[in-house]
Amino acid sequence: MSDPIRVFFYIKAAIVHSMVKPKTKRFQQAWEQKYGIQVASRDSSSGNVISAKCLLCVKFGRQDQDETSRKRKLTANIQFFKAPWRSENIENHMKKQHQEHYQEYKEEENKKAFFASSVTTFQPLNAANESLKMLVNKTIVEDIIGDLLLDPDSDDQNLSSRERALEIFQLQVEDGEGADMNPERYLISIRNNLQFTLVVKYIGAGLSFRQCSRVITDTKEATSLAQIGNINISKVITSTRYICAMAYQMISDTLGSLWAFSIALDGGTKSNVSYLDVRIRFSVQETIHNLHLVAIPMRESHTGDYMFRLVADFLNALCPSWKAKLIGVSSDGASNMTGHISWRCFTSA
Repeated sequence: MSDPIRVFFYIKAAIVHSMVKPKTKRFQQAWEQKYGIQVASRDSSSGNVISAKCLLCVKFGRQDQDETSRKRKLTANIQFFKAPWRSENIENHMKKQHQEHYQEYKEEENKKAFFASSVTTFQPLNAANESLKMLVNKTIVEDIIGDLLLDPDSDDQNLSSRERALEIFQLQVEDGEGADMNPERYLISIRNNLQFTLVVKYIGAGLSFRQCSRVITDTKEATSLAQIGNINISKVITSTRYICAMAYQMISDTLGSLWAFSIALDGGTKSNVSYLDVRIRFSVQETIHNLHLVAIPMRESHTGDYMFRLVADFLNALCPSWKAKLIGVSSDGASNMTGHISWRCFTSA
C-alpha cells in the first residue's frame, strides 16, 4: 500500500474514532474518597447512584478564583454531580471552586478525618434561603403522607384531609432537555429554606404546630430578619410533611441498597390516641443504625392481624422489596404482638 493511501486510511480512522460517542461511565465508589464527594441519592429499584454532593461545598462553600472578574454574584448552592459521570468534571469543579482546600484534602492521609469535624466553617446568611428541591416516590407521598399519617378525627382540614395533604406536592413535569420524567415521583420544592429549617428544628424540639408558628413569628420580630418570611400553622404543617417525605425517601434509598434489615414493634397511647411504634435496624459501612421509623395511629381493635396490616402497608410504600429483606421482627412480648400471621395474609400484603 502506498504512503498516500496509508495516510488516507489513518486520517479516516481518526475521524471515525472522534465521531464515536464515548460510553457513559458508571459512578465509581473510589471517587468519594479521591475527590471528597458523597453519594446523595440512589435509584430505589436498581440502587444506582443518581447524584453525589461535594463535601467541600458543604464545609467551606465555593471559592471561585475568578471572583474579581465575575459579573454576576457567585452562587452559594452546594454542587451536586449527576450522570453522565465524568471524573474530569468533578476534578475541574474541585480545582476551580476549592483550589486551596482541595490541595489540602489531597495531602491529607486520613481523608475521612478531613470532614469529621462537626464545625462547619461555611454558613453564609445569603445562602439560607436558597431553594431546595427533591424527588419523592409516589407511594411515600400518597400511601404514607396522604393516608397512614392523616388524622381523620381532627377538626383541622390541614390534618384530616387527604386532598390538602397531597396538594402541596407536585407531580414531576419536564424541565429542560434530558429531564428525568419518572411519573412515579413527586417534586418537593421549598422556596424559603431558612423558614423550613426553623420549622424542622422547633418541631424536633417538641413544639406543637401552633407553638412553632408563634415562636418563629417572635424570632422574626426580635431579630428583624425579614428572610424568615410570614408563617402560619398551615405552613408549619406543610414543612412537617415535606421533611417527613424527604426523610422517608432517604431511608427508602438506603434500604434499597441493603440486603437485610430488622424492625421492632411496640404499642402505646398518647393523648387518648393509640399508636404502633416501629423502629428499624440496619447496618451501613459496618455501623449499626437504630432509627425510629414511624408511630402509626391505630383506630381499630389491636389485633395482631390489624397491626401486621398497618406495618405491611407502610413497608410496601417505603421499601417494596421488604419481604425479601426483612430478617427479624421483635416486640415487647405482648400477646397480641406474638401471634401467628398466616402465610396467606403475608403474601397478600
